Amino acid sequence: MEPTDRTDTPCISICQLDATETWCIGCGRLRTELFNWPEKSPQERAEIISRARQRLLSSGRK
Repeated sequence: MEPTDRTDTPCISICQLDATETWCIGCGRLRTELFNWPEKSPQERAEIISRARQRLLSSGRK
């Protein structure tokens, strides 16, 4: 899940929110980061993916 300029989503088809219903335990994105993903610029997507990866690492999920 490295930041890229591609339009791919970091979704791994495990679409489930954590216990606080704040972020997806599959891809690590916040609910607010999931909103309007297709309209995000490549830079915004890269930043979101980077934060999501950190979130997953911090949680011990990846």
